[in-house]
Order: sequence, then C-alpha cells, then structure tokens
Amino acid sequence: MELQVVDVVLYFVFILALGTLVHLIYRWRNPACNGRLPPGSMGLPVIGETLQLLKSSPSLDIPDFYKLRFKRYGNLFKTSFVGEPVVVSMDMEFNRFVFRQNDKLFQLWYPETMMSILGKKTTATGIGQIHKHMRSIIAPLYAPKNLKAAFISEMERIVAESLRLWATKPSIDVKEAFTDLLFGITVKKVIGLEPESPRSRELRKKFELFFQGLISFPLCVPGTKFYQSIQEEHEAILKKREEKNSRITWDECKSMKFTNQVINEIVRASSHTPGIFRKTLKDVQVNGYTIPKGWLVLINPMAVHLNPSIFKDPLTFNPWRWQEAQGSSLTKNFIAFGDGARHCMGADFTKLQMAMFLHELVTKYRWKEIKGGQKFRISDLVFLQDYHIQLFPRS
Repeated sequence: MELQVVDVVLYFVFILALGTLVHLIYRWRNPACNGRLPPGSMGLPVIGETLQLLKSSPSLDIPDFYKLRFKRYGNLFKTSFVGEPVVVSMDMEFNRFVFRQNDKLFQLWYPETMMSILGKKTTATGIGQIHKHMRSIIAPLYAPKNLKAAFISEMERIVAESLRLWATKPSIDVKEAFTDLLFGITVKKVIGLEPESPRSRELRKKFELFFQGLISFPLCVPGTKFYQSIQEEHEAILKKREEKNSRITWDECKSMKFTNQVINEIVRASSHTPGIFRKTLKDVQVNGYTIPKGWLVLINPMAVHLNPSIFKDPLTFNPWRWQEAQGSSLTKNFIAFGDGARHCMGADFTKLQMAMFLHELVTKYRWKEIKGGQKFRISDLVFLQDYHIQLFPRS
C-alpha cells in the first residue's frame, strides 16, 4: 500500500514536470506579443538557431541561414540566438528607420563579453546623453582638419616601417601582418592603449574578426584592369611631386578618387561586420508586425551589400561601380559604417589608413604569392586561411 502511494506521487510529479516542460517549450516557440510577431522560428530553447547561424559556407555569397529564411519569410523574420529573441532585418528601409531612432525606439546593444572589454562609458557603448556628450568631445578628433594635421604623417611612418619589415622576411601571413598594422594604429589613436598592453592584447583577440575581411581578395594582380587603374592614379601622384621622395600630402590623399572606390568595394565585398544590434525600448510597429519591447533587432550589412537587386553582380569585385555613385542608391544602401546618430566617427580615419597602405604598397613594392588564400564565410564573417606572400622592394 505504501509503495502504491509512492508510485502515485512519482506519477503526478512526472506529469507535472512534463506539463511544465511542454508549457515552457510552447511559450518559447510562441512568445508573448501585443500584436503579430514577424514570421520565423525561435529554434530550440536557449540555443535558438545559433548553430544554424554559425554554420560555415564555402561560398562568399550570403549564407544559407539568411537565404533560406528570406525565401521562406521575407526580409524581416524572428529567431533567437543564445537565449535572446531577435528580429533580423534585411529591409533597408526599416534599417534606416532603426538607425534614425537611436535612444527613442531603439538602444545600442552589445554582448556582455564585449561590454566588459570596451567598458560601459565609451562612445561605442554609451547611450543617451552620455553618448552625445562623449561624441561631441571626440568627433572633432576625426574631422578632416585633425586627420590632416595630426594623423597623416604618423600613419605614413607606421605603414612605411611595417612594409620595410615585411620585405625582410621570406614569407608573411598577410592576415596577421595587416591586422597588426591596422590594430596598432587604431588602438593607439582611438582608445589610447599601447598595442602591447595586456588589455590591448585581449581586445585584439576579440576584434580580430573585424579586420579579416579587409584583405579578403588579392590586391593589385599585375595585368588586370584593376591593377593598371590603381597603379594610372598612384604613379600620377608621384609624377606631380616636385620632390619625388617627399612625404605624402593631404591634397594627394584627397585626390585618390579611384583608391576611394577600391576601399568602398573592399568594405562592401568583404562585409566583415558581424551585425549591428539594437534593443527595442518599447513595442515597435513595422510592416504590420510588432517587435516587442526588449527584443533585439539585428541589422545585417552583408545581406544588403550582397543583394543583387541593390548591387549588380554583388560577388564581382568591381570598384568602377562607385564611379558615379554619389547620391545614388549605392551610397544610400552602403551601411558598412552604420548610419544616423551613431554613424562611425572613425570612417574617414579607417579609409585614410587603407589609402595610405595602398599608396605605399603599389608605389614601392611588388610581391609573389607563396601559399594559401582560400576564403569562406561563417555567418557574415569572411575568414582567410593563412595567405602567405613574399614582399620585394620595387626597383
């Protein structure tokens, strides 16, 4: 008789636990919403669709995670990553709306690991009045006037020294060498850390992925139209100089029209940003759907930059597409540096670094490929499998 009572109790405990589990799964797959959620799947509890998002793709095209969901649900769909409910936006009109509603309907969001490294009172992570105040202080630093006065000579020196060092080695890993070069300049100038400090090294590990996309194609292959064009520009700069070995000037940097097209195309084609996150501050209505308060919105630049309806033949590296792009749909849909009040203050700083590197490279060096160079995507990140070259001073 006592055993039967225990069996009944265990039976009811099992039924209760099963019922609770079923209810939790149901609530996970059908989140509460004061309206109609965008279509999509929340995936498994806690894990969500994180594994599908991180699945690698041998193609440089938009990964299947986005392609399949776009085909099934359209350019706005719900999902979840590591326990966070997310709406993914591939709709450029809605993206612009999100960018322009910072601290009104949407708030910046970063994973906690990144927040712990950057700190919660920086221009990148600050919100509201904190962000506005810090931006008003720091923005002038990256204005053209200060880039001209404070950065250009130091950038040229660092780039020149780095390339001279590379040329003394029988082989260099382009990804590592180029990342070190960019990171060394950026970490010193942007956040005031010494490149070899412990915090800087930790930050380097976290941000390495952001730099990998910048060298995701071979630069200046001899004999190509691209090589000849970027060569028709930098050689012309040297010929116009009264003193051939003089340092590069601000006016020369501003004259690099084709180089700027190349930089835009590098950033567009690589699409190395892992996504731009915002958190809703209240329920948001979009296209007949409701995004609940507290949900994340993921804006994916890659899904825009590789969209054939916006950029013709998006997988083709074509700097000439930017030739007459000013004011066109190309520039309106180019969001590599964000948009709105949080448009990256360092955009011109980044472009200047790349322009300086290209100028020094094509005017003073040649190289040959040693090995590697294979590329693939994981989500929207481009990885380069150890691309080794040997650099030679140009005679």
